[in-house]
Amino acid sequence: MAAALEAAWPDTELAGAIAVPAGTRRDTQRIELLEAGHPVPDERSVAAAQRMHALVASLGADDLVVALVSGAAPPCSASPRPG
Repeated sequence: MAAALEAAWPDTELAGAIAVPAGTRRDTQRIELLEAGHPVPDERSVAAAQRMHALVASLGADDLVVALVSGAAPPCSASPRPG
């Protein structure tokens, strides 16, 4: 999905991150791939969620967010409550 988004918007300033199951490799130029645990979330899943939260928190009022969500999203981007 990330590679298709990059291909669809080749001349648009584009940056971001996407969490993927460990071992999944795709060629993306502008979107960072974050490998994470799947089907069981792990510390990489938590780190991926934290990275994506930080990216969204850094956006301004004129920025556009495109969310690409698949069935792998819950375990790949886990953000558990403290404790």
